[in-house]
Amino acid sequence: MSDKLTLSSLRLKAGVIMSMCSMVGLLTPPVGMVLFATSSIAKISVGRLSRALTPYLIGLFVVLMAVVMIPAISTWLPDLVMNS
Repeated sequence: MSDKLTLSSLRLKAGVIMSMCSMVGLLTPPVGMVLFATSSIAKISVGRLSRALTPYLIGLFVVLMAVVMIPAISTWLPDLVMNS
């Protein structure tokens, strides 16, 4: 499978990376807007919620690094759909 660097695939990869970075940013303090909104809705402290989210954030960060290091990960599903 050849990985052609076309404009559409670069846009797709950039969009996936930007979305994942936004997810990490919205879930981590001090700016984590989703973290604070969820904390107030659930009526639990931000610290407790942050500790509960830590395993998920680690997994999200690992996947983000994999997408950055191996760009074909972000395009395998569109390639599968478009080529079938």
